Amino acid sequence: VGLRFRNIPVPNGATIDAAYFIFHSHEGKSTDDVARITIVGDATDNAETFTEDALIDARPQTDASVLWEVAEEWEIYQPYNSADITPIVQELVDRNGWEAGNAMAFVLLGENQGPSDFENAREFESFENIADPADGGDGQHHPERVPQLVIQYSSPNSTSVNEIFVPAAKELQLFPNPV
Repeated sequence: VGLRFRNIPVPNGATIDAAYFIFHSHEGKSTDDVARITIVGDATDNAETFTEDALIDARPQTDASVLWEVAEEWEIYQPYNSADITPIVQELVDRNGWEAGNAMAFVLLGENQGPSDFENAREFESFENIADPADGGDGQHHPERVPQLVIQYSSPNSTSVNEIFVPAAKELQLFPNPV
């Protein structure tokens, strides 16, 4: 799964205090249905939109990665936080070419856990619903449920800044869907 967020207001060299995603579940899951997801960043200064010419697997990955083991019960349409992705965001804003207002992209890689009675996956709401285009997409009908990137940071030019970036639904593209 690829996630891209535009217009990130964090300045170059800021100290990232916390960073994570907020996802709204697309279906319920039990605690027995454990998903293991590795999160990496797109190691570029200003992430491109995901297209057929700029696919997920062709992008350079950050050195920083985070393993998110999702073992909690999920109820449908409820919000859940991802693992802390601070090291990934820190690596991106420390890049020489990073500027406030650039785009960040992330890749969520699910782990194949072998044969199981469970999916070992999590499905969350997105802007587009490729599986059912006539539906118009989850984000078009429920923009409050699109994935959000939350970044809390401090910068030498300010004493304390907390910034929450919530993309407008039209600014997010998620492939593949369902995830």
